[in-house]
Parts: sequence; structure tokens; C-alpha cells
Amino acid sequence: MGNLALRLNFEGKAPTQYENYSFESMAFLGDRPIGIDENGIYELFAGDSDNGENIEAYFNLPQSNLRSSYNKRLRSIYLGCRADGDLLVTIRDDDENEHTYQMQPTKVGKQHTSKLPCGRNFHKGCYYSVRIGNVNGSYFDIDYMQIVPIMLARQPGGF
Repeated sequence: MGNLALRLNFEGKAPTQYENYSFESMAFLGDRPIGIDENGIYELFAGDSDNGENIEAYFNLPQSNLRSSYNKRLRSIYLGCRADGDLLVTIRDDDENEHTYQMQPTKVGKQHTSKLPCGRNFHKGCYYSVRIGNVNGSYFDIDYMQIVPIMLARQPGGF
């Protein structure tokens, strides 16, 4: 990993992490954030690319047992989202089995709900984690996520 910068939103107390930030100084010029390094001054958070490169964005959700101690398989995931391109949804079970699905938004650029069918044979476990990211720097925001499990008859560990 390159240089790392952390930002804290004081109103919502939400931290954000940025990779490959090599700025020596950061400041505001009026209401525009700028970064300064040995090569010059750069306006930050303006535009749809990072110096011509696509901006990779993703977030990881913590492991969850989906409110049940029983083993389960995943049937589908519903995402309330707005996206102008495809999303990558990666599911990892508690045995570290991982599968990535590419989801196309049903209404490009508009808020909607998209259904992602999951391969039920890929996953079986009690705990799952999910990672959602963009493809080719596309814009996205997620409003909600609902995971639909298929409950199995056994609890892990023979409870």
C-alpha cells in the first residue's frame, strides 16, 4: 500500500481512508480542497477520475450471522442503490470461501432496487461478509442491503 490519508467528517463522525495520497500539505482554497506536493497544487474531489485514472471505490461490511446461529445458504441479495455502471459484490463465508458477482443496475443513474441471485452452491456457513465495489470507476451509492438466506437444519458445532 502507498501513502495513506485519513479524513474525519466532524458532523457525522464518519472516517474515510484514501490510499496513495502523497501530499505534503492539504488545505482549502476558498471552499475547494487542495493538495500540495513537490510537483504542484491539485484540486481534490473534483471530477470523475484521478489524474485520468478510474477511481476504485469499495466498502467491506463486517461479518454477520444474519441474526441466526443456524447454518445457511444465500439465495439472493437486494441492493437499494444508484449506480451509473456495474457493481462487484463479493461474498465470503466463514470458511473463507469467496465468490464475486457482477451486478448490472436495472435503472442506470436512478435510485432503485436491484436483485442479485447468489449461487447457492458456492456458500454454506453461519457467518458471511460482503464487499461492494465499482467497476471501471463508476459512481455508486447504496441505500440499503437485504440478504435472503436459506436456513439449514443444523447449527454449526453441533449446538
